[in-house]
Amino acid sequence: MRFILLVFCLLAHFCFSQEQEIIKILNDEIQKEVRYQKNNLEYFPGEKFELVHRFAIKDSILTVNVIQVDSITFEQTAEYLAQTPLQLLSVVVKRKNENDNTYYTEKQEVVLSKIKRIIKDINIIFETEPNEVKVITIDENGNKKIITRDLFFLYLSSEKHNEYLAETIIDYFKKAGYDIEKGDWYD
Repeated sequence: MRFILLVFCLLAHFCFSQEQEIIKILNDEIQKEVRYQKNNLEYFPGEKFELVHRFAIKDSILTVNVIQVDSITFEQTAEYLAQTPLQLLSVVVKRKNENDNTYYTEKQEVVLSKIKRIIKDINIIFETEPNEVKVITIDENGNKKIITRDLFFLYLSSEKHNEYLAETIIDYFKKAGYDIEKGDWYD
């Protein structure tokens, strides 16, 4: 019994440390992006942004009401709450609305297990299952808008020929127990 507990603790620690590696590489890369953006204002290829909160992974819990029914009579036999632990990746940036020269804050959130691939089309993006990325936008007047989509933008666009970054991120995800693949990669 002690052996099983020890193995479980070691696995939990290993997965946690790999998630920290994911955060470390994403935050290192976004800091490089912010520096590049500030030093190359007229040549910056992506959308300009200001980093409000760095990438973070936090624990979350999905709670679902489960109703069991008899397979023959279809009568309810039990009802209970089931909880599943989730790891939630988030980042918050401030961006400028070019149409009316106002600013807004955008927070993206996604459950790590819902990320399916990493792609690049100018910007590096995590593709997810449909509607798994929650985007909360708050404008200067405090108006809040929430949408869902299947793209989690990493705001990384300045570095070219960086497929190594996709491979590194995929490796960290696999070590943390998440299977993602590399999709199309266009500079």
